[in-house]
Amino acid sequence: MQGDGNITTGAILAAGRGSRTFPLSDTYPKALLPVCNIPVMQYQMKAMRDAGISEILVVVGHLGKEIQKTFGNGRRFGLRIRYVLDPDPRGIATSLLKVEDETRNPFFCFLGDIFIPPRFLVKMLRKMGKDGMANRVLVKREADPEVIKRHAEIINDGRGKIVELIEKPVAPKSGLRSVGVYLFTSRVFTAIRKTQPSALRGERELTDSIQTLIDLGERIEMTYLDSWDVNISYPEDLIECNVRMLAELGKERIVGRGAKIAPGSVIAKTVVGERATVERPVRLYECVIFHDAKVNYESSEASRMLFAGAHNIPAEGV
Repeated sequence: MQGDGNITTGAILAAGRGSRTFPLSDTYPKALLPVCNIPVMQYQMKAMRDAGISEILVVVGHLGKEIQKTFGNGRRFGLRIRYVLDPDPRGIATSLLKVEDETRNPFFCFLGDIFIPPRFLVKMLRKMGKDGMANRVLVKREADPEVIKRHAEIINDGRGKIVELIEKPVAPKSGLRSVGVYLFTSRVFTAIRKTQPSALRGERELTDSIQTLIDLGERIEMTYLDSWDVNISYPEDLIECNVRMLAELGKERIVGRGAKIAPGSVIAKTVVGERATVERPVRLYECVIFHDAKVNYESSEASRMLFAGAHNIPAEGV
């Protein structure tokens, strides 16, 4: 295994439509959704850079031009970014296959909609690169089986070796789930080509491809995540992620540059984007206001809501 200083490439999979974040998905690819006014993907890129990665491949599809416009060639982030198009994604594994000819062995892989606090993420990437194996999955102990049901369950041999992965298990037992960060060798592409579309969604699941990799005789190890994380699947997840990150930063609120707040407003556990406008006095509690959004809320209080463009989106029932 090469040391982490020799892992120079990372891949971010950001081609999906993110339909569960509707109506945000009509305007924003999930990789650009803001956490404390910074796009999710920017946290991932900076963590990889701080862990020694110099080149990142981004698989784009839905609204991919917005991602390219936001990050460009990566120079201002101290990175080289290249984009690979997947115009009709048929599963995460299929999107990963798009970078086969571009990656260097081994390489990190991120799902574009996962968030881990940066100080923990950098530490985890460095650990994954030094633990002595070229194939690793970042995993988390999870007490709530309902949470594991929304992810991939990890079954191990008791000594850190993964023996089975189960996508969205019906009755999870292990108390372990995948987080969405991986270290792969080029053998993963062989496994993807041997992976059949799943009965669950008719797509090539990355979970199934990792299982195929195991079945081909490859050893897959675990690295444990010792912090919180959020998989941003629904608008309510974005609110939760912002609230947690505010606490991580030790801040009660963040108000972006050029924002205008009506006198008498109360901003609590809330992120206000740049150039956003709160047009009338209101108490905002655990809310996220996107860049350039206008808040003209009829009620005197808004709790756990997203304000994005013309959309006022409550967490409840989304």
